[in-house]
Amino acid sequence: MTTPACIILAAGEGTRLKSKRPKALQPLCGKPLVLHAIDAAKQAQADPVVVVIGAGPDQMQAVLEGHEVQTVYQAQRKGTGHAVMCAQPVLADYEGDIIVTCADIPLVRAQTFVELARHHVTTQAAATILTATCGDPTGYGRVIRDQQGMVREIVEHKDADEQTRQITEINTSIYCFEAAALFGALPQITSSNAQDEYYLTDVIPVLINQGRLVGAVIAEDCEEVMGINTRAQYAEAERIARDRARLR
Repeated sequence: MTTPACIILAAGEGTRLKSKRPKALQPLCGKPLVLHAIDAAKQAQADPVVVVIGAGPDQMQAVLEGHEVQTVYQAQRKGTGHAVMCAQPVLADYEGDIIVTCADIPLVRAQTFVELARHHVTTQAAATILTATCGDPTGYGRVIRDQQGMVREIVEHKDADEQTRQITEINTSIYCFEAAALFGALPQITSSNAQDEYYLTDVIPVLINQGRLVGAVIAEDCEEVMGINTRAQYAEAERIARDRARLR
């Protein structure tokens, strides 16, 4: 299996963490969140690794120096789909698979990236979503499956009706895409949603409508794929990371 490329979305400001520091530079066990994501990608042999930066670009560049990553600047934060559009020129000639992850999901392990990519290649999917089943799915996009258990779409929490919000299988915001399928679908998504943003999740129904296979891998550990959006989640991630360190 050829090693995939990796795009790390790291442009957020960290407003909800009530910090002036860019979100991706918040320390977890003394190391910025973005470096946790880069380390996992590198350990999974991802190459190249492209980091999409936005808030605090000078600070970000200083931290990323020497880490053998390419950076692209997202001047206007118009959503996850737009962030990947910003990274596309760097990968214009790339023909393999691409893992997309986020700096604010710092607990994901390299082995999880490897298993996601392996499942993606084995099933010959155009896209494979890493999902998880969580007791409290509030705030996460919900994975909608058809009667055969195949993924049909992902509905963001803010766009979901009450019935959809009862679904406990969530999108972790980690994916593996066939590069050509991803970049072919991006121009077809729009910002017609509650956030007026380009959602990367909207690539999924585009691919399905093209007759392409969209698969899913359910993460074994919901804690591993938790996103950090609030101070409470930040504190919980710190606890989990310290517990891991103690076990090691």
